Amino acid sequence: MNPQRRRRTLNPDLESLWCDLLRWLRKTAHLGILFSGGGDSVLLAQAAAEALDCHDYILFFIDSELDPPASRRRATAEAARLGASLQIIPGIETEHPAVSANLPDRCYHCRKLRHGQVRQHPALPFHWPLADGTHLDDLEERRPGLQAAREDQILHPLAETGWTKSTIRQALEALGLEAASVAPSPCLATRIPYGQPVRRENLRRIAQAEALIQGLGFSCNRVRLYTPQAAILEVPPQDLPQAFALRETLLEGIRPLGFASLALDLEGYFPGKMDRTLSPEPDLFPVVHFREGTPFE
Repeated sequence: MNPQRRRRTLNPDLESLWCDLLRWLRKTAHLGILFSGGGDSVLLAQAAAEALDCHDYILFFIDSELDPPASRRRATAEAARLGASLQIIPGIETEHPAVSANLPDRCYHCRKLRHGQVRQHPALPFHWPLADGTHLDDLEERRPGLQAAREDQILHPLAETGWTKSTIRQALEALGLEAASVAPSPCLATRIPYGQPVRRENLRRIAQAEALIQGLGFSCNRVRLYTPQAAILEVPPQDLPQAFALRETLLEGIRPLGFASLALDLEGYFPGKMDRTLSPEPDLFPVVHFREGTPFE
């Protein structure tokens, strides 16, 4: 993006953050970016495209069964828009016992595998650092993957230059980037309670169910798999009445995917809910069950 046009687009606070990010990138000079196609990494790649020559940064996308299928399409489209080099690496996480066991440290092992794959990729010069889209708010949450990032010396330019989830979203919107309208969709394994194995077939079913529900107007939704046949649907609190009104349509849509029962979480969606099971406090999951014949059970 033309810098003069950008300055007319961003407000002074965002422009200051943007300039700090550009200075950080120019000081680094060369960079490999762990690229998911989500808003955080898109903003980082957008800044790299302005700060660096196209030969001085490379995007690396892990094509994993743990991520929704749309992730690859978005990553490919964004890289093409930027004219950036994109390396697509087949994911191997679901083959690793420490990931498929789905224990609370799953993210740590997953990130270690991904970092190793990118580090060993022939397109990455050995002396180039790696960076990801971690921002300040991420540092306040329980994220075992951050420990892996520290061990593997992964840089966090957005966090280091003061970006938060809110300012990233504001900048994406101000710059007119499509990523601003894409609802966050983290690793599909987060839909499965800790201790239940992560199986490829279940990841596929979850992804299909969430895509179907998104098509019904719920851009933000999570399908939590509590047994192979029973799931709990989370939508933002303001969408709960609409979800209940569409219960028959929801059931008809997901039943062919092997779900016999769908429940609606009355608390609504919020990030990190599955980590609450790690607390010593009792776990509360207020739900409404959807089945034929009666909406309550």
